[in-house]
Amino acid sequence: MTTYSGSNSSVRNLIEVLRAELTWYPGRPALVARMVLACTSVVLLAEIFRIPGAVLGASFPILISRDNLKATRKTAFQIALACSIGTAEVIVGGMLTAGSPFLHVMWVIVSLFAAFYVISSLNFTSASLTLSAILAIAIRLWDYPIRAETRVESSLYTLLSILIGCVVSVLIETVFSKKSPPDIVLDGISRRLSLVETLLNRPSFADFPSSALRIQLGRAASRGVDDLRQHLANPSYDTGFRDLLATVIALTRQLIELGSNLAESAPDLSVEDQERCRAIARNLASVRSSLGRMECPEWIDLPFTSHSSNPILIEIERTTGLITQSFCSESFRIHWSSPAAAPTTSISEFVTDALQNPEHIKFAVRGTLSAFLCYLFYMSTGWMGLVSSTLTCTLTARRLTGGGRQRQTLRFAGFVLGAGVISLGTEVFILPQLNTIAEFALLSASVVWVGSWIATSGPRIAFAGFQIILSYNLVNLNRFTINTSLVPSRDAVLGIVLGIVAMWLVFDHLWAETSGSSVRSLLLGTLRNLADFKAVAAETPQEANQRLAATSSRINRDFDKLRDLADLYAFESFPKMRRESLVNRSIRTLSPELRAFLLVKTGLLQHMKLAAAEPDAIVREVEEQASSVLHGIANAIESEAPEQLSRRNVDAQELRARVFIEEEKSRDWKDRWKQIEMRLCASLLEIASHLAWRARLNLALEVGDEEAVGDWPIGKIVET
Repeated sequence: MTTYSGSNSSVRNLIEVLRAELTWYPGRPALVARMVLACTSVVLLAEIFRIPGAVLGASFPILISRDNLKATRKTAFQIALACSIGTAEVIVGGMLTAGSPFLHVMWVIVSLFAAFYVISSLNFTSASLTLSAILAIAIRLWDYPIRAETRVESSLYTLLSILIGCVVSVLIETVFSKKSPPDIVLDGISRRLSLVETLLNRPSFADFPSSALRIQLGRAASRGVDDLRQHLANPSYDTGFRDLLATVIALTRQLIELGSNLAESAPDLSVEDQERCRAIARNLASVRSSLGRMECPEWIDLPFTSHSSNPILIEIERTTGLITQSFCSESFRIHWSSPAAAPTTSISEFVTDALQNPEHIKFAVRGTLSAFLCYLFYMSTGWMGLVSSTLTCTLTARRLTGGGRQRQTLRFAGFVLGAGVISLGTEVFILPQLNTIAEFALLSASVVWVGSWIATSGPRIAFAGFQIILSYNLVNLNRFTINTSLVPSRDAVLGIVLGIVAMWLVFDHLWAETSGSSVRSLLLGTLRNLADFKAVAAETPQEANQRLAATSSRINRDFDKLRDLADLYAFESFPKMRRESLVNRSIRTLSPELRAFLLVKTGLLQHMKLAAAEPDAIVREVEEQASSVLHGIANAIESEAPEQLSRRNVDAQELRARVFIEEEKSRDWKDRWKQIEMRLCASLLEIASHLAWRARLNLALEVGDEEAVGDWPIGKIVET
């Protein structure tokens, strides 16, 4: 939703975002507990066995721990391998260039270039970021005037602490995975259905939907059901049971996306729709209770109304009915197998892109110049405590300017909180009072708990949680005694400032790319892909549904990319270009209804496939009319010309009237199948009409047009 208020509204929005991101959701306390246990275990091992350089090892479990054991093992292996390679490069390069200042500087430049090149080519994965971190810290170590043996020993100890962190994280996840529910698939389905049920049980609440529930649904929709599909491969399931679960999983994915869209749009539901919500919620409760018994759920008939309800609510009702039908009809299940997984990039394709894509070289040059500028500053001034400046450059470098500045903001906020507020506070008031290692571990665990809770939020603030823990460890794990000096905290924060300044001066001005340069083409492409979205011919119903679901998922992922790019827009330069403002406003205002359009159109196409008959001519006309509206919106945004938008005409109004008449006939004939089809058609036309209205408003706001939109003048709408 676009906000036309001032700074007070921005502050309220920020508070609302923080409140929603930090709220409880299922599984979050358990994940945080595992992170706290892993980090604290590494701290205790480092203190008991006096392992130096444990800062990274005590912080990396935050990046390793995942919701499932397989993902945790994969991440731990990647981080361990990347850090081992980085340590080998540091030791070999440092030894070969020792004694020659010129060669040493060349080695620093090459190491920084390699770090940024790997970050770009590995697409900013945890492994690439940890590799860059170990290189940045090792460069400072090899600049100290100490013996070569001590440098090698310290580098190996740092690697040892990281490997301990990886092993401890995997062991803890393995132990906790044994305590998982007896059937992870059924439990995962039940939790997702429960979220939608909770949403539908609260339609009359004043805060419907609550921000906490909205973000839980959004997180569940973005995660999808890939984890359930992986567990479904368990050979303990027989063929018939696996087909049933595959059907329910696919429909659950669709239902959670519908619930997320309903929560995001925050509609004002009529009394009739509120009652319908409660009836659907009771049906979902019946489905969840039938999961364990694998019986046909008891169905509660909904009012056979002639009035069109909320479009998303109609599709939620239909999808809930399909889940029930899958329990009761074995012949129905083949139509709803989950879409095939998206193809992964092969090793040869990755190597070809890494070696031939010039963007990786440009990115590495930008990052190297920024980090080397920090290196020159703290080496020339002898202020070695500013090493966090080079680490800031490696951890916050992003291809888009907005993404980098978002990371810089989160890193600065995390370090101010972790190194400034928490570390300074503990050094002054708490650490002087501690006498045992158990007390120190308890203090460390409490700080890790705060950082882990933030790190398990959404991508908007999660990075700050890792920075809180990293900064606290950087101040308090640099020696085997209680640290009461304020210098490490001061240098850590000032190093962040130096790194951010270097990134702004160099990285953000050399071959810089903003979100506005890529989001426009993505928005236009997504609009046109959605307009052209239709059923394709296939040999079997299963194949047809897989293609349909795959296309729908691809368009939905494009919506997620648009949302992320729109979030980055706020961190980029001011003033904004007129074209960029229009695109950003279009994303903010049109995205919820575009998602609704996708879900309703997907439902209509699925409904037509299940009918196993040629669709009526009126359905084809509805598809063409709705598609023409989206093409018009895309053309209007591209040319910034409101006249490209299709206005209400006699043919469109006649089509809506015909759909309404067909819906009335199906109600009188008690033909629920036909009525659902006509209601979906009416919903599609209604959403398309509202999209055109919103697009016309966006364009009018951009050009300052004073013409009326509907019955409201533009000036009155802006004022409201």
